[in-house]
Amino acid sequence: FLAGKLDVLPGEKPTLKDFNDHLTTAFPEVRLKKYLEMRGADGGPWNRLCALPAFWVGLLYDDEALDAWIARHDFAKFTAHTVTERRRFRADVLRARGLGYAQTDAQLDAGLRGMSVPLIDRKGRCRAALGMTVTMPAYKSGEHMVEAVLPVLQETVQQMRPLL
Repeated sequence: FLAGKLDVLPGEKPTLKDFNDHLTTAFPEVRLKKYLEMRGADGGPWNRLCALPAFWVGLLYDDEALDAWIARHDFAKFTAHTVTERRRFRADVLRARGLGYAQTDAQLDAGLRGMSVPLIDRKGRCRAALGMTVTMPAYKSGEHMVEAVLPVLQETVQQMRPLL
């Protein structure tokens, strides 16, 4: 659909309206309540569920909190691509902050690729994130996902900003 190659809709590509129509059925990675409800791994094994908050803590907290979390965290290896070295993890978090999005390839599951964009409130604070996880074959590379998905996520969080 993203490439406009559906047999039933030849040449038609999704619009922001299509994406907004589907938001009512989306199960976001993080839902903002009076706390952050992290839902992205609802049905996964317990040892992987524990890794999900680690990802959000690294993105949402300040440097001091990030350093404290890294210092006390036991980095488990889930796949050959899981980052388990503290310095590299911190560098990856800072790089994601600088880019304005985070992307993972086969970090927790060898067959999954994910991307998230922070929801920043009017005061410049990160309050949540909008993310998408797909199977690796859904996008031929991380760069392909950046080209196809990132603009939609970025536009969506901009539209959601007044709600924060």
